[in-house]
Formats: sequence, structure tokens, C-alpha cells
Amino acid sequence: MNIGIILPLVGLIIHGYQIFVGPRIALLGYRNKPVTNLRSQSCIPIPEFEGCEDIRYHPSGNALYLSCAPVESRLLWGPGHGVYKEQTNEDFIGKYDLATNKFSKMSMNTLPEGGLGTHGIDVVDNSDGSATIYLVNHAKNETGGPDFPTTETVEVYKTDKSSNKLTHVRSFNDQNVMYALNAVASDGKGGIYFTNDKPTRVWRGLIDQVLAITDFATSTLGHCNAEGECKSIGSFVSLNGIARIDDDHYVINQMNDGKPLVMERQPDDTLVQIQQFHLGSMMDNVSYDPINDELYIATMPQIHKFLKSQNNPYTGRSPVRIYRLRKTEVSEASYKRIYGEPPAPGSTHYRWRAELILADDGTEVSTVTTVARANDKLYMSGYIHPTGYVCDI
Repeated sequence: MNIGIILPLVGLIIHGYQIFVGPRIALLGYRNKPVTNLRSQSCIPIPEFEGCEDIRYHPSGNALYLSCAPVESRLLWGPGHGVYKEQTNEDFIGKYDLATNKFSKMSMNTLPEGGLGTHGIDVVDNSDGSATIYLVNHAKNETGGPDFPTTETVEVYKTDKSSNKLTHVRSFNDQNVMYALNAVASDGKGGIYFTNDKPTRVWRGLIDQVLAITDFATSTLGHCNAEGECKSIGSFVSLNGIARIDDDHYVINQMNDGKPLVMERQPDDTLVQIQQFHLGSMMDNVSYDPINDELYIATMPQIHKFLKSQNNPYTGRSPVRIYRLRKTEVSEASYKRIYGEPPAPGSTHYRWRAELILADDGTEVSTVTTVARANDKLYMSGYIHPTGYVCDI
């Protein structure tokens, strides 16, 4: 072959590796250095948090709400990772009383049609001290067959802060735009934002592995208004968690990119990106701490170990890194450098800053998919993991 052809071809391959392949391998954790433990020596297991995918803090009730299922159940019915063997209906919403450290399985006055298959959760602290709970549900579609195994909905429940009972309020159900639900956030006006983490209702486990090495915008962000009218409002790279900061600001996690995006609400309910981070690891859920005005993100610095651990939850170990995002005031000079123009006179502006606050090599803390702060503690758990954790912050 002509050397004049070979050399440019080799250069093109090397350049392609540096631009596309190398960064993706780094995100997967294959080239990362071993995780150095940071503040994880204080962590204590909480076995009651078994199989809890997501956690939210309810300040008025001084309690955590968790979306849970026994690990054995997750291994039989886990549409989030492509498992549709048997709907066990053992999933539940848990409540953890922070004053007494008592964990309770909450009772529901009504189960969703097709059963309960928990995933993402959001909790709104109402003015009367009650809690409104939004739950992503993967119900079994009894008549759908292999091409339509689930009915994806967001179920809304309400509970008094002193109660362990959930009263069903409503369902958000539009199978045209809800097909691979992962996370949900109240929109503060009676509606919701939600993420579809895959482009299809089936083969989600296989698609997970394929999309981990790509950079395609194959997941969607959706919105339903208070009347239940739902629509897709954008395509993104591997969306996972979402959290509401306030009625006009949200954060969404691009899992495979390692990029949390801070979003601002528009009059038509779409969200526009105003800031992004690159944490350098694949991510799962994000939660907002309303007491300290902070965000917390759980990441998986070595995703290959994370996937192995989910397949072998009782023996597998996967490293963990937890990041905190804090708001800092932007000076006039910094604002002009960022936005290209001076701020309005007398106005105050903020940017979020990320910091690593906890890390473990998988020995003390493992296979975490969510983290929430409450009363100066970090509470963590995993979608297919036999225990949760509490750590000092």
C-alpha cells in the first residue's frame, strides 16, 4: 500500500482514538487510578435500605422517603436494567424516621394497575407539613407481550408527616412519551418533569452497555402539566437523575457523559441549560438539600465493577464517589467574563461549584445509586444492593 495513504490513515485513527475512544474509556473507569478513600471511615451500613434506588428528604417530617424492593425481587423484575422475568409486587416506599432511626414500609390505599415496580422518587414538603410523593412505576403490562412488557407511569401519593400510610392522588400516564422512565421531579405547579433513560421500552440492559461507549442523544426529558398533558421537551445523552432546585431551576444528570446540567425553566415549560459540569465518572441520581441549598450526586468511577456488582449483589463491590454542588456568588468581573456583558446594576448572580466530599474503593461503601443529605449526615443506597449507608459529612 502507498505510504502516502498509510500515514494519513494511521494519523486519522490515532486522532479518532484521542477524541472519541480515549475519553470514553476513561469515563468507564478502565484507565482510572484506584479510588482513594475520603471520609468513608465514618460510614455505617443500614440493612433496611436494601434495594432502594432513590432517596428524598422531607424536612417537616424529619424523615427520608425511599423507593425500594428486596434484591431478589429486583433480580426478577427490574425494567430499569432490562429484567422482566416475574412481577413480584414486593416493591414499596420506605420511610426512615431520623429522630428514632426507625424504618417502616408504608402502606398504600391503592396499588397501580399492573402492580408496583419502583424506581425514581421525588418528595414535596407541603406548607401544612404533609408530603406529596412522586414515584416512577414500572407496572407489568399483562397484555403487551415481549415488545410492550411494561406500562410506565408516575404515581402520586400523599401522606401526613406522622403517618405510615400513603393515599393515592393521581397518575401521570402517557405511553407515547413515557417508555423508559427513570427519574421524576415535581414542577411546583401540579405537573412533573421526567427522564426516559433509554430510547426503547425493551432490551434496556443491552442498550445500557451499547450506549456506555457512545455519545448519542438517545434519551429524552419530558413534562406533564397539571392537567396530565405530557410531551417530550428535549433529547440528551443518557439521562438519569433529575432534581428540582426551585420552580424555575433543575439539574439533570447525563449519566454516560459524567455531566450534570443546571437547567432553567422557560415559559413553555421547556428547560434550557445554563451551566454544566464534568465530574469524570458515570453518574446516577441527584438530590437537592433545601436546608443548605446544595445538590448531591452519586457517581460510579468504575462502571464495569458497578455492573458486575449489580449482577452479583451479595459479593460484588464497586467504588463510589459523592459530589456536592454549592452556589457561590459571581463577581462583576467574572460575570462579564462568562456572559460577555456586565450584570444589571444592583443584581446578584450565582454559579454552582462542584467538590468531591466522599469516596470509597468499594470496601466500606459500594454500588450506590443515590445520596441525600439530612441533619449533617449523608444517606446512600443502591438499586440492586443489599444495604444502604449513613456517613458523616
